[in-house]
Amino acid sequence: MIYKKEDIAFDQISPSEFERICYELLLKYGFTELTWRQGGADNGRDIEGYLVFNNQLNQQKTKWFFECKRYASGINVDDLSSKVAWADAEKPDYLVFFLTSYLTTQTKGWLEKIRKDKFYRIIVFEGEELKNRLIEFPDLIEAFFSIGSYEKLFAEVKHHWFGYSVEPSYEILKLLAEYLNPSNLTINEIGFLFISLYKQYRYFETRNDYYGDFDTQIFEPFYLRLKKLASLEKLALFNQFKDDFSHLGGSGVIDELDYLDDGGIPNIKEIYQYYTLHLNPGAGREHWAIGHYLLFRLENGDAFEIFSLENSDFTTAIQYHPAFEMYDLEKLTLEIPKSTENAIRKYFIKIE
Repeated sequence: MIYKKEDIAFDQISPSEFERICYELLLKYGFTELTWRQGGADNGRDIEGYLVFNNQLNQQKTKWFFECKRYASGINVDDLSSKVAWADAEKPDYLVFFLTSYLTTQTKGWLEKIRKDKFYRIIVFEGEELKNRLIEFPDLIEAFFSIGSYEKLFAEVKHHWFGYSVEPSYEILKLLAEYLNPSNLTINEIGFLFISLYKQYRYFETRNDYYGDFDTQIFEPFYLRLKKLASLEKLALFNQFKDDFSHLGGSGVIDELDYLDDGGIPNIKEIYQYYTLHLNPGAGREHWAIGHYLLFRLENGDAFEIFSLENSDFTTAIQYHPAFEMYDLEKLTLEIPKSTENAIRKYFIKIE
């Protein structure tokens, strides 16, 4: 999900939870040997940790003290002075203040005066700047700040697929389509939703526990977001696999038209094609991966290709095809076998 600073309400979390979110942020930034001094005397810091700087000539391990202050009003000199005194005695390389509010003018002036005499650096992140840091990590916002029940449901749906290979049902996707805000979704999340929907198209037709039609139009509110995130260029994400992949299965118009040469009658209800792909099958097992490819065309002629890697981020690329015709196949990223291409051209030219 995409979050704004307004979604971060520090007053909704306790001082201990604020320290926890600062701790998690430091893990994201690569700090090691982190010690969170919870409760009692903290000896001038809530969190202590180390960061290693590397270059071609040297490796330097630096010691950092972090003080986390969840205040609603301005931070005064007295709120910081004891922490500075501890730093003078303990000699870290850096002293960092994470604040939910702001420094008073007097405190800013005091810090400017003492900074030049210190053998360590003093860094301050006031509330607004700290929010800018936190929104780079949506999982922290989801974990520490209240989000809507449907955003939580979406997070759980993704977790179940990525963690346990449990795919979302049509009913859950329909619920998410009704209540999620498309403008908050990332390209990876958009890819996840559309791949999830079309992936189960064929499976849905075999179910006998649902009385209704499979309707891809449930994601109509997401089309504008999909178009905004898409590119007019071919799917660069797929380039690294284009010479080494195989089909593990799929469904759609291309599969249906494969039967034309055998005298079959295609049962085309909607113009789409989905494939599960085995990526890098010719390489060693450690390089194998699963990919998902989707092509679908809307009633207005707009078409989209989506390619996603089945990894922890569901890394996705999207190509937009305005005024796409199914016999205009050279525009597609995924090459179609010549025999199938000929069948598609004959079929779609005939029906028009």
